[in-house]
Amino acid sequence: EIGGTPDFSHYHQRLCISRLLWLVSVTIPDSVTFIGNRAFNRCHGLEFVTLPSSITSINEGTFCECNSLTSIVIPYSVTSIEKDALRQCYCLKNVFVPKQLQYNWNTFPVGATINKY
Repeated sequence: EIGGTPDFSHYHQRLCISRLLWLVSVTIPDSVTFIGNRAFNRCHGLEFVTLPSSITSINEGTFCECNSLTSIVIPYSVTSIEKDALRQCYCLKNVFVPKQLQYNWNTFPVGATINKY
């Protein structure tokens, strides 16, 4: 289910969902193992994201500029999260990441609280 929108699970990562301003909620299916570069970039209305435990990689700029997102939980299965993955998400206050996950200083927005679990 992707916020009441059509099923995008068969789209190639380059034909991504970016810039859908009306997208509010997304639940990524268990069949997905990675999220492509800038897949949800500039989805300004996106408030809720549910990532499955099948995700192992979140690529560059995946959720960049999702200005309505306030919190996100990165699943324990994620072993790679690239730069700018959640950068410029100015309302993002809480990010929950596995203790073992390494990330760059520019992965998350300035001011977000990084909670390791």
